[in-house]
Amino acid sequence: ADAAGFTRCQLWCASVEEELNEFAYDAAQAGLSYSLDVVPGGLQLFVSGFSDKLPTLLEIVARKMREVSEVKPGTFAIVRDRAERDLQNLALKQRPCDLAARKARELQHSLTFTVEDRRAALQAMN
Repeated sequence: ADAAGFTRCQLWCASVEEELNEFAYDAAQAGLSYSLDVVPGGLQLFVSGFSDKLPTLLEIVARKMREVSEVKPGTFAIVRDRAERDLQNLALKQRPCDLAARKARELQHSLTFTVEDRRAALQAMN
């Protein structure tokens, strides 16, 4: 795995979440939530809430994950722009103490890619 692959996975997760935005709002109103994240070695889907509808939430999110083999151009533009702004803020607008803490985490975790590497990978994508 490299920074480009990690960044592509992050964009894919964000795309799935973006396409489920309207559904996620309704689920949140019912006290349910989910998150889809990139973790070392793969993806992590986490669902939570106290309702008999929790299995339905899991089913809908898993179905969307299967369906999103290709990201729609409009969705990609939204999540890429958001990711670019987030990474730029992390790289350029952090307080010195936060920057030091981030660099320490990057050094401690061998499976972490630096913000700079992720920004470069994102900028290389169309």
